[in-house]
Amino acid sequence: RVERILSSETLVIADEEGAVAIAGVMGGADSEVLEVTTSILLEAASFNPASIHYTGRTLFLPSEACMRFERGIRPELTLPALKRATQLIMQLAGGEAAKGVIDVYPGKLDHEPILLSTSKVNRLLGVEFSLNQIVAALVSLGFDCKPNDSASAVWVTAPYWRSDIHQAVDLVEEVARVIGYDKIPMTMLSEPLPRQNPEPIVSLKQEVRRLLTGYGFQEVITYSLTGENMLNRLLLEPHPLKPEPIRLTNPMTAD
Repeated sequence: RVERILSSETLVIADEEGAVAIAGVMGGADSEVLEVTTSILLEAASFNPASIHYTGRTLFLPSEACMRFERGIRPELTLPALKRATQLIMQLAGGEAAKGVIDVYPGKLDHEPILLSTSKVNRLLGVEFSLNQIVAALVSLGFDCKPNDSASAVWVTAPYWRSDIHQAVDLVEEVARVIGYDKIPMTMLSEPLPRQNPEPIVSLKQEVRRLLTGYGFQEVITYSLTGENMLNRLLLEPHPLKPEPIRLTNPMTAD
């Protein structure tokens, strides 16, 4: 048994006596299921992925639950998961399930429909898809499509399990994926690419690298993420610009 000190930012599941679990990360000893357990309260929830990720890293408590919740669980999945868990317990262990579900969902938001036009799809993909083709592709993925006042546009609502759909370009990507990228023709640019003049500092860097390697020096490319102690050892003299390194919010290690 390991004791961990929680902060005011740690989200917990609690009863009238205190915390029984760290939300989305790990349950407490008081809520363990033992051989003598006869009553179980099932809870299915959806949490802020960023909050769960921060809690797991801060407490150094990786878990399967943390890995799932920090990737995002849609609230609409909680009720089916709760019913499925109840079904499995009844099937494998027996017992009697209480009737009804207590649903607590403050600030519930409905999915906002996205207006998608054929002109936008065809402009971004460089093809000529009809509205029927676009609708058929989206419906096959579970999207709800409703007609618009215009004959060349449609209102699209993403299914609850697609938390990655936020704007019209996301829908365009789905259309291209279903219809097939091979249906998008390959065309050459109509005009030659403009000449790109390299920055002087880039040319100087390349010339210095060429000269040093020609004299037998070896180049070492280090990791892009470096610990603060190493940076302080490299800066032997005060830098006139006093640069401040960019710090990671939740580093895995001190290095």
